[in-house]
Amino acid sequence: MKGIWNKYKREFVVLIATLAMCVVFTVLNKNFLNYSNFLTILQQMVLNGVLAVGMMFTIITGGIDLSVGCTYAITGIVVASCTVNYGMNPFLAILVGIVIGAVLGAFNGFLINQLKLQPFIATLGTMSLYRGIAYVVTGGVPVTNVPTSYRDIFNGIVFGGVRSYSRSGL
Repeated sequence: MKGIWNKYKREFVVLIATLAMCVVFTVLNKNFLNYSNFLTILQQMVLNGVLAVGMMFTIITGGIDLSVGCTYAITGIVVASCTVNYGMNPFLAILVGIVIGAVLGAFNGFLINQLKLQPFIATLGTMSLYRGIAYVVTGGVPVTNVPTSYRDIFNGIVFGGVRSYSRSGL
């Protein structure tokens, strides 16, 4: 047992902290441990979970990407703008968003692999660049009036009542 504890000490500490938080929140609010709240928590963590899977591969290879959130923002803006401003088919707009995300990621890769910049510095710089682009394109205002045909793609039930919707306000 001591060997398992030493090997997985960090994971056990996270598990114990999570259980302690559950106990505290349950004591503070009796509705915390119910099915509806559990579904809400799952729905809210879908986006972060998807982004975390991508970041996992980056971290496993010894890198870091600080610009992932701003890349997500730009691709979301592009997709929403394509559907709102240009009346583009939602699936085509999503494809355009994937291409934009790949180009932004390839630019990070170029800075790191070809120009030999440290991943932390390169992605810190592109994070600022991408955030600035997102701000200039939108003027700091959310893109609204996204057609329901686009939103319906993400408003399905995945399993067990968990809905697959985005929190990005699209």
